[in-house]
Amino acid sequence: MNRYPYPVLTDEGSSYKEDIVFEILYTKNTCSNEKISFEFEIKLNSLYLTELVQLEKVKVLLKAQSNIIIKTEELNIVNGKFWFELDTERLQSNDTVFFQAYIVACEEIEIQYHNEFLEIYGADFSAKIRKNDVLALSNKEKLSYSTTNHNFIKFSVSNEQEGKGFRIEPEENYIKVVAGPKLNGAYGIIKRNNQKELCAVFDSHLVFEVFVYALVIVVQNYDDYKEREWCRLFEQIFVQSSGYENMESFAIDVLDEGRIDMGQIYFIAQKMVNNQIENSLISISKVYGG
Repeated sequence: MNRYPYPVLTDEGSSYKEDIVFEILYTKNTCSNEKISFEFEIKLNSLYLTELVQLEKVKVLLKAQSNIIIKTEELNIVNGKFWFELDTERLQSNDTVFFQAYIVACEEIEIQYHNEFLEIYGADFSAKIRKNDVLALSNKEKLSYSTTNHNFIKFSVSNEQEGKGFRIEPEENYIKVVAGPKLNGAYGIIKRNNQKELCAVFDSHLVFEVFVYALVIVVQNYDDYKEREWCRLFEQIFVQSSGYENMESFAIDVLDEGRIDMGQIYFIAQKMVNNQIENSLISISKVYGG
C-alpha cells in the first residue's frame, strides 16, 4: 500500500490493479561536447490518468537528478518515445543520473472511484487532490555518464543478484550491469558522502570489467553485434584508444583457432579506460597519506 491518502500509481506498492503500469525505458543516447540527449520510451495504460492528462487537470513530468543537478521537464506524451537533454558541463566527469517520470495535479481536483483502483477503495470513494500532488510515479532509470563516452553502460538492481557481485548482459542499445541491492546501496552511501576517490576506483574497475567482457564477445561474434547501438559506440572508443583501424583486424590478432589471447584483451581494455584503475588508486593513496 502506498503512503498517500489517495490512490497513486507506482512501480512498487501501487494502489492500482497489477496490470496498470506507468513506466519509462531508456533506449539510446547521443552526445556532443556540450550536450547529451537521452531517448526514453514512456508507457501509461491507465485510461483514468490518460483522461486527466487530456483534460489538462494533470501533467506528466520527467526529473533527472545526480549529485549536483536536478532538472525537471514537462512531457507532451503519455505513450511513445521522447528525448531529454542535459548540459554536459553540469555533469561530473564520472556521474550517475537517475530519471523518473511522475504525474502531478495542475489544479485542485476531486478524484472519484475508478475500476482501475484496488478493491480497498470502495465505489463511494472520493478524495480532494491539491495542486502539485503526485498521482503517479514511474520506475527509476539509473544511467552512468563519463567524459570517456561510457554512457552506453546501464546499471540496474535485482534482488536475484544479491550476494553474487554484478552481472553483465549485452542488450540491443546498451550493456546492462546488474547488481544486488546491498552492493548498490553501499555504493550509494559512498557517493552520498562525497567520497569521490573511492567512487572513481569502483567506477573505473566496473567499466574495465565491462570493456573486457565486450571485447571478448565482440571479437568472437563481431557480425552478431556490429549493428547494435552500444557496439558502434564501443568500437569508436576502441579505434581511438587501441591503434587498430577496426575491431575485425584486432580479432585476427587475438584469435588463434578459437582461442582468445586474454593478455591482449586486458592490455587493450586498460588503454580504453585510459588506465583509470591505476590512476584512481594513486589518487586515493594520496588522500590517505601515501
